[in-house]
Amino acid sequence: MTADAAEAWQQWHERRIETVSAPHGPLSLVGTHRIEFPRVAAPDAEGRTMPAGARELRQDT
Repeated sequence: MTADAAEAWQQWHERRIETVSAPHGPLSLVGTHRIEFPRVAAPDAEGRTMPAGARELRQDT
């Protein structure tokens, strides 16, 4: 890589970091909403079940 190419890449990289880190850039926080998984009744299973891959975040009271 030549010095000109390395310098051009460095400038591009710095601009890219600024762009993606901007307040409305792709890395900005969209929301802090908790995703609730619906409880699903399974006719042949005891109790309640949740979709595959879901994990219990809190206990029902």
